[in-house]
Amino acid sequence: MEMLRGLRCHRLLTGWRGGPPLAVGALAEVLVAVSRLLSDRPDVAEVEVNPVRVGVEGVLAVDALVGYADSPGLR
Repeated sequence: MEMLRGLRCHRLLTGWRGGPPLAVGALAEVLVAVSRLLSDRPDVAEVEVNPVRVGVEGVLAVDALVGYADSPGLR
């Protein structure tokens, strides 16, 4: 949550200009889950989740790419 509060866009997540606050807790859970995946699976070299849509009721990862350490073509 501290990391999210440091983002320049944080005010958009918390109800900017009278809008409803978005599911910041759910976004934090996604970040922790991706971090845990990378920590628990040494064979995973990279994870890209883009875009991530944050709404009032939750978070949606629209697309994700997982690259493995032995995969050709890793960046």
